[in-house]
Amino acid sequence: MAHISYIVPLGLRCTTAEAFKKRSLRLFALPFDWLFLSTEVILSCLQDNFSALLDQKLMRKIGVSGTHPKIFHSKYTPMVLNSDCTFVHHDPSQDTGYAYFARTVDRFNFIMSAREERKLFTLCCIDPLLWNEDGVRSIFSTLKTLTTNFIFIAVNLESRAGASSSSLLFHEKSADGGAELIMYNQLMLGTNTGQQFSNRTDQDYLTTLLMFPPRTDSSIRNPYKFRLKSIN
Repeated sequence: MAHISYIVPLGLRCTTAEAFKKRSLRLFALPFDWLFLSTEVILSCLQDNFSALLDQKLMRKIGVSGTHPKIFHSKYTPMVLNSDCTFVHHDPSQDTGYAYFARTVDRFNFIMSAREERKLFTLCCIDPLLWNEDGVRSIFSTLKTLTTNFIFIAVNLESRAGASSSSLLFHEKSADGGAELIMYNQLMLGTNTGQQFSNRTDQDYLTTLLMFPPRTDSSIRNPYKFRLKSIN
């Protein structure tokens, strides 16, 4: 089995990027790492190669969150329930922040063009109003038009469910085996803010689920191995 060369968090909050960062597996920044997203926003970004996302005419600073600026995006912020901004860690309406995101898009496109390299795409949802299985399937279909040789794992997180456990929701492989989608539902003891877990057990469970999917389906081969590559 081919080793995973690149990990690509797709949102919907900071949860996935943070999970890999805590395991020292986040080797570089990518465009979806620290945004407020929905499956609809992700699809739009994939379809226009982030053109609208980085359109500074659509951005407006509305305040701060701690020490971070909050940037409203007139196209995408209204597409995400329970959110009043799209950017919160960086300000792409300014030159420095824009350059940061432009570089993350360059990295993303490099990964998509590396068709022989094995890729792991991950998505986690902490808001039940944003979990959209049809949207996840649409992202999977779009990714297949942009690259090959990848696994896409999407996890719906249920807060305060009284346990740390998971169940398989959906599994699909492309006919040639070059693309695979796995969807899970994860029950949690505590909550997640989008970046931090209130319970360490939940955090560890999610990271393990993303890295070593359980054999809840005989067609899912476990574990897969990592030999990560960095990008400048």
